[in-house]
Amino acid sequence: MFLAAIAAASLSGSAFLHCQQAAAGKVPDRSGAEAVFAPFPSHLIAEATAGGIDVSWKDSPDTAGAYAVYRSKAAPSAADLDSALRLATVPRGVQQYLDKPGDSGRYFYLVLALAPDGTPYKVVIPARNATLAPVAALTPAAQATAPAAAAVQPAAAPKPAAVDALTAAVKGDAVILTYTPASPGMSLVAYRGTAPMMESTDLLDATLIATFTDKGGIFTDYPVPGIEYWYAILGETDLKSGRIVLRSGHNVTAQSISIAGSATETGFVAGSPKPRMTPLPALVLTRAPEEGAAALPPQLSPPPQALLDPETEKAIAFLLADQPRSEPKIPSLDILPEERMSPSGGEEYTLSQIVSGKFTAGDWKASVDELRSYLSLNRGPDVTARAHFYLGEALTHAGAYRDAFFELLTARQDYMVETKPWIDFVLYRLRKG
Repeated sequence: MFLAAIAAASLSGSAFLHCQQAAAGKVPDRSGAEAVFAPFPSHLIAEATAGGIDVSWKDSPDTAGAYAVYRSKAAPSAADLDSALRLATVPRGVQQYLDKPGDSGRYFYLVLALAPDGTPYKVVIPARNATLAPVAALTPAAQATAPAAAAVQPAAAPKPAAVDALTAAVKGDAVILTYTPASPGMSLVAYRGTAPMMESTDLLDATLIATFTDKGGIFTDYPVPGIEYWYAILGETDLKSGRIVLRSGHNVTAQSISIAGSATETGFVAGSPKPRMTPLPALVLTRAPEEGAAALPPQLSPPPQALLDPETEKAIAFLLADQPRSEPKIPSLDILPEERMSPSGGEEYTLSQIVSGKFTAGDWKASVDELRSYLSLNRGPDVTARAHFYLGEALTHAGAYRDAFFELLTARQDYMVETKPWIDFVLYRLRKG
């Protein structure tokens, strides 16, 4: 069941979006065919101001009713909507609400469209009508200098893009992207697509190829030859806040680009194939599944099992005949360079003490307890990623493979090479049961 949950989570962003939309119903388009009914707002942004937290969005073109605004301490989902606090009902066309939490807590926000009978369409899509990251109200000192947000105000001028002047050029078997960052050393996200990217929804059909730190305004990609590609580079913080603005010639390439190649040289048929959905996007988990939760959402059902024909079974048996049968061994304990330098103080020092103590000694139960206690407090992003990696290693040694998988997956974005053998081993153990 756990592996089925992983497979369900691996649906492409576009496929997930269509499943969510189909859950709400379908309406006929002008040709008489069924078109997807999308009863949810988009472009949700929650921003701290002097007056409170300003929540804004764009109304759905498929609904005519009002909108319900929710606040939650945890990332919202359709399954546990009752745990979120419903703040207000906002008429269509207002597209904004000013929340005043009255404390310094960090909150997620969700906006749902209401049906004609007043019930909400329970469709929750992170970064579309639900915030990805929590937002906290400004401190009194910050409020003194921040402008107050009006209850209703005209749309503000778009925030400058994280990068500008994005261009692409072919060099050998690589595509070299050059750009001008808004500030050096930014955390950026690169997308590659087989169609122009003009709206934020176009990113669902594109491939997230890398999350990287700017180093001089250059990024190198190695795509499949013979296919026309467009590129986009966005700021990671903009993606998390839902503030996605695509501008051709600025943070999106104005023209497509392709690496020349023939069927003989590359093994691919020359020419431009028909654009298609991304089959296996990057897996991003915003929260761990609850104990006892169903492997698939209620609106989804697993595909029916089907037997392979005899010829296919023979071919698979032939390909696997020479494969090694030995059981993979647990990877060697990996201590990252940062913990080998013995920092002098702060959260870096605390983590190094945990690693050099119980963790290195192989006391996995104590290591798990210490690392979880360490992560219970707000830490910097670098030490947080490393702590999740060490916790994944400790849980693997302790035999808690399910929990180890999620910890390693959390650290994977920052330590892709280091986490790979551990994730492979954990998945093997989960398959074996």
